[in-house]
Amino acid sequence: MTTEPDPETVEQPTSHRDLKDIICGGVLVALGAALAVYVPLTHKMGTLFQIGGGFLPTVMGVLIAGFGILLIIPALFREGATPLIEWRPLLTILGSVSGFAITIEHLGLIAAIFVMTMVATFADNKLNFVQRMILAAALSVMAVVIFYFALDVPLPLLIWEF
Repeated sequence: MTTEPDPETVEQPTSHRDLKDIICGGVLVALGAALAVYVPLTHKMGTLFQIGGGFLPTVMGVLIAGFGILLIIPALFREGATPLIEWRPLLTILGSVSGFAITIEHLGLIAAIFVMTMVATFADNKLNFVQRMILAAALSVMAVVIFYFALDVPLPLLIWEF
């Protein structure tokens, strides 16, 4: 059994620029710009006194891109650690979201939340199997209470097609 080194104790190489903030700022700029460009092409903007459906998302896109720029500018002038990509959490979370997307239509809300939670908990080794099961069951119950009963979202709770 191999143990992964603790990211906080591993010495990270330094860079002349804060690459972590530059990358995060770049992602914000890209997402904000995409939103600010796409939404006005597909939704009506309206006027300032009678705004349309595309007004608020466009403004939010511009603000998100602006915050990205504000994050990038100071990062260009300070040193920072070179970010180390932790592949296990990244792939596990992507897998859990994919598992939810695949199972929601075929197994229902309860099973989809359960699968998503069980897969996501493998991103870290802090929980044992029983704790993972309890967490998955609790989140499934909370999702049913919130989405099915409180918000009345028309999702099937459990589908058994076998």
